[in-house]
Amino acid sequence: FGDILLARCEQDGSLYAMKRMILEPPESKGLDRRTYMSLIKQEVKALTANAMSANNHFLLALKTWLVADGYIYIVTDFFNGGDLADLRETFPDFRLPEHMVQFYCAEMATAIGFVHKQGMLHCDIKLENFLISCDGHIVLCDFGMVTWNTSMAVYGGTYEFMAPERLLERDDFGTASDWWSLAICVHILLFGKHPMWYDELSREENIDNIIRNQITVERVDYVCNHYAYTFLN
Repeated sequence: FGDILLARCEQDGSLYAMKRMILEPPESKGLDRRTYMSLIKQEVKALTANAMSANNHFLLALKTWLVADGYIYIVTDFFNGGDLADLRETFPDFRLPEHMVQFYCAEMATAIGFVHKQGMLHCDIKLENFLISCDGHIVLCDFGMVTWNTSMAVYGGTYEFMAPERLLERDDFGTASDWWSLAICVHILLFGKHPMWYDELSREENIDNIIRNQITVERVDYVCNHYAYTFLN
């Protein structure tokens, strides 16, 4: 719901990421002001909780925030390593070696576990939301869809990564929906493609395909071993 700007601290020259969001809901989002402001407050609350957690190594954390000229500005650390979606595009067939997928899967799962331990559901787990730090570790970002109460959750996210219960707009979803999205991420990193989303189909057809079918992972030994295959199934 906003723009990401690069900011420099005048005192020491440090770089920070600054998310700028207008305080009036954009018409294109189709949200009333109360719902829109609730999403902004939830994001600030989540980033604040991440900053206060002792186990926040893999979570984006709040540095500060301010309101000026009709915008809210949310300041966090800046990570210049791109994200996992960018990284995937640098490999042949858009597939990472299995040992790399295993490494990133462990860190993604740790990040999601930290979120759940704080009583939150991320609700928008996807490759683009895992930033890469300068030392090669991942950082989970974009807490704009986070929720503590599923009955109050706003329908939205990235369709390709959403679990069936989220696509059905059910309010009884739980942590399993984030783990579903993680499995989609791992499959894409390992096989170079989504297991149930096809370019030749419309968005509606792909959504229906996810809702009506179980994911089955083709066993290809030269791509993944038994443990990866079992994990994805």
